[in-house]
Amino acid sequence: MSKALGAEKAQSVLSKITPQDANNPIDILQWMDAKSISELISDEHPQIIAVILSYLESAVASDVLSQLDPKLQPDIIYRLSTIENIQPEALKELEKVMEKKFNSNASLRATQAGGIRSAANVMNYLKSNVESNIMKELTKKNKDIAKEIQENMFDFENLIGIDDKSMQTLIRSLDNELIVVALKGADDAVSDKFFACMSQRAAANIKDEMEALGPMRLTDVQEAQKQVIAVARQLADEGSIVLSGRGGDEYL
Repeated sequence: MSKALGAEKAQSVLSKITPQDANNPIDILQWMDAKSISELISDEHPQIIAVILSYLESAVASDVLSQLDPKLQPDIIYRLSTIENIQPEALKELEKVMEKKFNSNASLRATQAGGIRSAANVMNYLKSNVESNIMKELTKKNKDIAKEIQENMFDFENLIGIDDKSMQTLIRSLDNELIVVALKGADDAVSDKFFACMSQRAAANIKDEMEALGPMRLTDVQEAQKQVIAVARQLADEGSIVLSGRGGDEYL
């Protein structure tokens, strides 16, 4: 990490976010909430921020990113997507910086962090307007990276491809009101997938509520769909369901 960030800079950042009883350089990031992390790193270099986000759970990383300067967000996502791993030597340097506060051991293997999938996971949790702005600016910066991230993101239409058992689990985790809004204006194939995994009575009720709802703003529908995807991602992270990415690969 010192090579990527500079030894003094890495030490400065880590000293801010290191709790007294953390066990290793990765664990320190799990002790802070998104607001605290964003406040501490808001004036740091985008590369430092990207490395920090790579160690966070996608939902937390997305929350942190959302609270940072919008002008920096595309660059941070770009840098996050190009991180491949953190070498053992870098972890040992981190251990030296924190050894007086921690009683930890560095891993003997490179720790996987960042990459296209990590960047895509963070993007999955962003609100539609934030996601749209980042993708627009990122495309200007690097079309290939933007395309790869886009292909690895999971969107509402991808729900067509999940198995019925996973869909049923997802439906049980959602409020009916959210399903009604999310399906408003959705492709018939997506709606049919939802209805096929419900009881006939439940499906009929959802359809009636959709008709009674009347016209809705596209942004409201998109936000509802984002919330559904966020729940789906959480369930997938817990191992409760299996998702498939845009490319058709298993997306856990």
